Amino acid sequence: MKNILFLFIVLVVGAACDSLILSCKSGAAPAEVNLNISDSDSVYIDSFLVTGHELRAEINRMYRNDHDTTPTDRNTRHYYRNHNDYLWVNRLGVDSSAYTLLGFLGTVERMGFSPEAFGVDDIRSDLTRMTDRHFDTDSNTISKVMARTEYRLTKAYLRYVAGQRFGYVSPYVAFNRLDLIDTAAARRHLGYRRLYDAHTLRPASAFILDARARVKQRDIDTFLINSRPQSKEYDQLGAMLAETTDRERRRLIICNMEWLRWHTPALPVCEDGRRVVVNIPSYHLYAYCPDSIMTMKVGCGTLHTKTPLLNSKIERVDFNPQWHIPMSIIRNDVARHAGDREWFDRHNYYIADRSTGETLDPEYVSASMLLSGHYRVSQRGGEGNSLGKLVFRFPNNFSVYLHDTSSPSFFSRSNRGVSHGCIRVQRPFDLARFMVGDVADKWQSDTTNTTRSRNVNPRVPIYIIYRTLYKCPDGQWQTFPDVYGYDEIIYRRIKPFLR
Repeated sequence: MKNILFLFIVLVVGAACDSLILSCKSGAAPAEVNLNISDSDSVYIDSFLVTGHELRAEINRMYRNDHDTTPTDRNTRHYYRNHNDYLWVNRLGVDSSAYTLLGFLGTVERMGFSPEAFGVDDIRSDLTRMTDRHFDTDSNTISKVMARTEYRLTKAYLRYVAGQRFGYVSPYVAFNRLDLIDTAAARRHLGYRRLYDAHTLRPASAFILDARARVKQRDIDTFLINSRPQSKEYDQLGAMLAETTDRERRRLIICNMEWLRWHTPALPVCEDGRRVVVNIPSYHLYAYCPDSIMTMKVGCGTLHTKTPLLNSKIERVDFNPQWHIPMSIIRNDVARHAGDREWFDRHNYYIADRSTGETLDPEYVSASMLLSGHYRVSQRGGEGNSLGKLVFRFPNNFSVYLHDTSSPSFFSRSNRGVSHGCIRVQRPFDLARFMVGDVADKWQSDTTNTTRSRNVNPRVPIYIIYRTLYKCPDGQWQTFPDVYGYDEIIYRRIKPFLR
């Protein structure tokens, strides 16, 4: 599609002139009549006069009245506030890229979004006005229409490509300012628990610069296509959304589509293709091999001690592990038993100096000493250990891991939010075979309390995710409760985009 032409005659003007497009002088002939070059001194069509001053004034008005707060909206305002080059309009009108973008914007309803959130109707109306040369001398002068079109196209374009590529909600913002750290000092300073730690890309300045460069190069087609999530599951959810009018079902699908838009680079897979996925809402672990999938129940963190969302690699399996008790548990439970040797012995706990490794008699350890951070409280490995017989360790910022449990009865419950953040697995020795092979059989028959370890080689990627609508190993989509209320948070933040 060629550029839209507004004038029958375009005059070359001097550098001192601030007009982008000029018509000729006098009103001797109506605008509808074709003009000859010899008529240029006698014709003047006022509504076709574009002045740089008026165009700039309208751009200024647009960004000053724009109070939307998404990162791309702020970037759009910043771009025009600094008087940067126009991206879509030129001396011949509006580039055909505007219509390419409009075509993509016309699909946002398939994601459950409102065209109004992207200014689709306003953009289409002004493009039609320019095509029909339908201008006036009031609110729809050619300068104002061009300015509105320029600003709205940029805003809609960046909203679309950044949202498609990285999501419309930042998981770091959504989830990492929910739960206050449970200390008085942290509450005073508004310290929050980090709940989302999966490496997720966000629309950095390099992406925005590239997006704008594509417009200037008239090369947005491929960029727009590649911005969409490249996922079969995403397309399947979109198809589900198109087929239902049920409000709650649509809400569920929309939230899970947003989870899939977050650009989380996949961890390098094992040479044999193994990976482990823990889906918190389903309370299940899925161990994937190229030719099989093992499924088992898990227990995760409670509503108040949520299991963090993260990606890592399982690197070691410990047999008869010791449990080094987290400070949060020491603070909330252990410290009040300071000085009670019988209680510590009953739980098989011991206290050690962190700097020297020396063990201390619990009778002579006070609560303040336990809370100082200078001493470690641990539970010896073996029968009755809270971690059970096996621990699967992977690097993370939370000291969480997969482990066996000494209290397996909870696996019969539907709501298995039972831990302080770690993940309890139903069949630990089956998972150990998945990780380290036949050595797991030897451990299972070992009745001693001896601690042993085996490195996982190659290391197995683990993904701790949150999907309330999940495609399970049997290929069926299943719905699960929003146990942490994360879908509610996503929906509330994405609601301004919805129809």
